[in-house]
Amino acid sequence: MSSLLFSLRSKLVASFVAVSVCSIVAVSGLAYWKLMERFTDQRLQIAAQDFRSDVEAYFDTYGSWEAGRPYGGLKAFIDKRKAPPADPQGAAISGPSAPPPPPFRFYLFDTQGLALSGVPPYRRGQPVQPEHQQVWQPITYHGTVVAYMVPSAKPNLTEQDRANVEGLRWAIVQGGGVALLLTLGLGWWLGHRLSRNLHALTLAAGRMEQGQWKQTVDVKSRDEVGALAQSFNSMSATLARQYEELNQSHQRIEAMANELRELSMRDALTRLHNRRYFDEQGRQLWQQANRYQRPMAVVLADVDHFKQINDSYSHAVGDEVLRRIGEVFNTQLRATDLVARYGGEEFVIAFPETALTQAELVCELLRQRIESYDWEQVHPGLHVTMSFGLCSAQQQKDFEAALHEADSLLYRAKNEGRNRVCVPS
Repeated sequence: MSSLLFSLRSKLVASFVAVSVCSIVAVSGLAYWKLMERFTDQRLQIAAQDFRSDVEAYFDTYGSWEAGRPYGGLKAFIDKRKAPPADPQGAAISGPSAPPPPPFRFYLFDTQGLALSGVPPYRRGQPVQPEHQQVWQPITYHGTVVAYMVPSAKPNLTEQDRANVEGLRWAIVQGGGVALLLTLGLGWWLGHRLSRNLHALTLAAGRMEQGQWKQTVDVKSRDEVGALAQSFNSMSATLARQYEELNQSHQRIEAMANELRELSMRDALTRLHNRRYFDEQGRQLWQQANRYQRPMAVVLADVDHFKQINDSYSHAVGDEVLRRIGEVFNTQLRATDLVARYGGEEFVIAFPETALTQAELVCELLRQRIESYDWEQVHPGLHVTMSFGLCSAQQQKDFEAALHEADSLLYRAKNEGRNRVCVPS
């Protein structure tokens, strides 16, 4: 175990060294960037103060932009103002004949946004560009804005400034290059050592995630990755076996659940839905119809003289009659219609999205189909008819009231002679 810990510790130390080198490179680059940013900002602030001072002196001397143009304008005024002092005979005391260039050049615009000087990319009188107008700064004279200025993007560095910046940049580039080479070499070596086995484990874990539980990783190293691979192989075999057992058990349970669900909502004789299922689903259909103001009809149907059929032909014949009526309903009704054996020889149907007149036509077709059915094949001399009570469900206060109304209409059909469809008058 100690050798394994030492191996892992060595890998971690090497990783930390690589991260440290990368951090040094990042910090060096950030330091150079911040140093140049601060240097540029300071030079810009000084240059802006000097430029404002030059503009104020210009206005003190001439009073306006136009008054100084015959004398060369602002540029000539600044060159003269910053020229080296001369002796009484008019010769320069020392230094260059022309003033050094300013660290920043400024685009200058009047209060109307027109260029006052020909500093590229502007010509005199050219309107300010939108990107410069967003960052321009006012220049005031005695509290009044007389112009706007925008510094150029790059400073004019002196030779000494350029030499210092170049030396700093070169040193950072060399240090960063060496650190980068070391980091790449060390990273490749560590990655080759660590990723080979970890990649195999990752692929195996990915296949397990997709449901391929039986996986074997061939890793022979003696470090923690090797121990992990052995545990992984053992776990994979166990999970594959347990998953197969669980899947078989789940299939058996699902089959039993489906069978129980089917038994719980089907009538064993007619294979129609039973009363409990109809009450639950029918109530939901009525609520939807009531909520969205959609048509719905409910019908109760009863086999005429069914007791005589049982007494005259036997209960077996009566059961066959009910079963065949269930077949007629299944074949003649839509898949969206809800039909059930409601008890004994009584059947119930819910017609969603169906107006009363449409439901009446369907019930009449069912009545005719049952009346004209070849009952002789069930038993010689057998003749079967049915009575129907039909009402509009959405006109009732609840689903139970709709069933009660349909039941009342069914009794009316019985009293009026049976083998008919009764609707509200």
